Amino acid sequence: MRRWRAGIAALLLAVCCIAAQGQGQEKAFALSGAEQAWVRAHPVLKLGLRQNRPPFEIVQRGAVRRGIGTDYINIIERHSGLVFDIVTLADTDNGLAALRERRIDCLPAVRSIGTPPQVPGIDYSLPYLSTTAIAATREQLEPGADGIAFDGKTVALPAAEADLLGVFLRERHDGMRIVVRPSMRQALALLSKGGADVAIGTRAQLMPGLMREAGENLHFTELPLAMTSDVRMALRDSDPLLVSIVNKSLAAMTPAQIRLVRQDWLEAEGDEHAGMLFSADHFGEHVGLAAALLLILAGLAYQAFSAHRRALRNERRAAMFLAVMSHEIRSPMNAVLAAVELLRATPINTEQRHFVDLASNGGNILLRLLDDVLDVSKLEAGQLTLSLDAVDVVALANDVVALQQLRAREKGITLDVAVRQALPPLMLDEARLLQVLHNLVSNAIKFTATGGVEIQIAMLEDGQGQARLEMTVADTGIGIASAVQATLFRPYVQVEGTYKRSGGTGLGLVICRELVNLMQGTITIDSEVGKGTRMVISLPADAAPAAALAAAVAPARPIPVGGTAAQRLSILVVEDVPANQAVLRAQLASLGCDADIAENGARALACFSLREYDLVLMDCDLPDIDGYSLTAEWRRREADLEQARCPVIAISASTGADHAERCFEAGMDGILSKPIRLAKLQDIVELWCDVSLALQAPPMATTGVFDMPQVRAAFASDMGELLQAMAMHERDAALRAAHRLHGAALSMQWTQMAQPAGQLESLLRSDAALADARCGGLLQHVVAAWRNSGQH
Repeated sequence: MRRWRAGIAALLLAVCCIAAQGQGQEKAFALSGAEQAWVRAHPVLKLGLRQNRPPFEIVQRGAVRRGIGTDYINIIERHSGLVFDIVTLADTDNGLAALRERRIDCLPAVRSIGTPPQVPGIDYSLPYLSTTAIAATREQLEPGADGIAFDGKTVALPAAEADLLGVFLRERHDGMRIVVRPSMRQALALLSKGGADVAIGTRAQLMPGLMREAGENLHFTELPLAMTSDVRMALRDSDPLLVSIVNKSLAAMTPAQIRLVRQDWLEAEGDEHAGMLFSADHFGEHVGLAAALLLILAGLAYQAFSAHRRALRNERRAAMFLAVMSHEIRSPMNAVLAAVELLRATPINTEQRHFVDLASNGGNILLRLLDDVLDVSKLEAGQLTLSLDAVDVVALANDVVALQQLRAREKGITLDVAVRQALPPLMLDEARLLQVLHNLVSNAIKFTATGGVEIQIAMLEDGQGQARLEMTVADTGIGIASAVQATLFRPYVQVEGTYKRSGGTGLGLVICRELVNLMQGTITIDSEVGKGTRMVISLPADAAPAAALAAAVAPARPIPVGGTAAQRLSILVVEDVPANQAVLRAQLASLGCDADIAENGARALACFSLREYDLVLMDCDLPDIDGYSLTAEWRRREADLEQARCPVIAISASTGADHAERCFEAGMDGILSKPIRLAKLQDIVELWCDVSLALQAPPMATTGVFDMPQVRAAFASDMGELLQAMAMHERDAALRAAHRLHGAALSMQWTQMAQPAGQLESLLRSDAALADARCGGLLQHVVAAWRNSGQH
């Protein structure tokens, strides 16, 4: 026994060395100035633990804490610098009541099926674990109305489940008799002796070792998802900064840390139950060797996985940066080109017209580059989707020829369409296919000096007898060397020396390939230097059904400005300040968008579970959780439910590189700084929702569109909170109030208040003393601005 344990210890040490690199890359974790100040003011907190809640809470002799929840607490201590002292609660003690009465500051593991218990004065962390319920029976269970038939059965539960699964089962099954035993092991023993029909526990309680000990006479069945419970930490809602610190710590955990915590659960249970040791005694060295080899493989696999994740994250961050920057450049570029067009219409001489043409051509090339960058960014972010309609492919090709014919004639080359056989209308994305064909034909004309360009269209069958559309753009141009062909579909790659002649961006073929891949097709190149090039597109060719044909020929109906109700975008605004809520709701309504308001993180997650949104506007400073952690949780839930990625845009008065880095690290897609101008909001919605919005009606004057009594009341409340906090030297409360006043004043365009409130917020974040004369002076300016506004 000692030999195999020593062997495992030695091999585990080697594994730790191998995996150290992968585990060292922790997620970004940083506390705000207010949170750091809170930690300094509350260095030691009281952790409430109960003794009979394995594997979630275990207190051993000498007040040694073990279990799932306490392992997470250990990591929170390492991240935040907080220290938790154990307060042992009696089995009959109400933990939430102890929390409200301030006998403790935290409960590490509160389990709930669905929404956690709503108790005044109590708040909860994000869930850090979901555990399914498992039923043990002597015979295989039969399906019932809820998936399992428990009516009239005798069910054995461990004491830890009496208040959760016991209540849940009694509410849903008639005639059920519940027998409570001190532990899961004793519940299984009762079942084995015939004293119960079913024993129910969680997956964590029925760990593999305990299930093996039960022998082959018992059957284990995973119960429906409706009985899955989430585990959270309970805290007081009067400590929002502590809630934020805990959530940040949980969100910053790496997969390696989570995996180690789960290994600790089994080890903690192994001290009380001999599940793992039972297997080890039987298999000895084989178990040790197999476990060590698996851990080595897991360490190596995790290293590779971490490197892959970092590469994907860096690539996506670069794509988001390009998307945002290119959209920012577009607005001033449009103004420049419009001014050049107006200048061309004025009386100018030949030399001036030459310079105007140079400026116009250069500006148009830059806009084409921006369009290409936006397309690539959208494709990489998964924001482009197909819209299939009945398409006349021959007519589409003829449209491309008509648009490109002038360029071909200017170069003295031909441009034709060749069709092998009659084609029925096909179900394709007309806009995307048109974009691909335009790009290929434009490239062919660009690099063809003599001869011509031809679009060849044919219907073929693949090896499985499925019809495919094949479109070939053939030219007699300069051709491409075979060594270069392999690199043409990489971003910004061009044939050497062609940029100065053509002004290309090097993104066109990348976009063509990605669009064709999106249409489940292929694009190939066949070229020879000096003889020309053939670009071949092969796409699935499904004939259009009668309904699609009828829709294609139906007369178009006019669409009202801003879109019909069925076409309106649904946008979630996560914002806690009433003034900001009112401004954003009015701005979105003027763009023809529907807005749902979530005043805190909990409400936002509830909205997430109820419906899908086209876009989320996320404030980064919320009362219960910061927007960064909330976005990370949003992304986690999207992944768990396999939902399409919803664009999340940060809205905050905060600025700077650190803020932008935290936004992108959390999974946000863009940033809007307050005050949010309508044109900027329209740009960001159009960019990420792939729509074109028209101003339905200008937003009304603020005094006419908003509930001004509510806005005034919110300002007055924040002003009172600021004055009280400054007088009582409560930095966290003062910072929170200053931030709310700053953001609200920006949204309402009350610049005389926004400026001193913003300066006061910055000063409070810098840890300046509240008695500092600068704080007092800025506070006087804020109060004066409030009085002068006439809104008090």
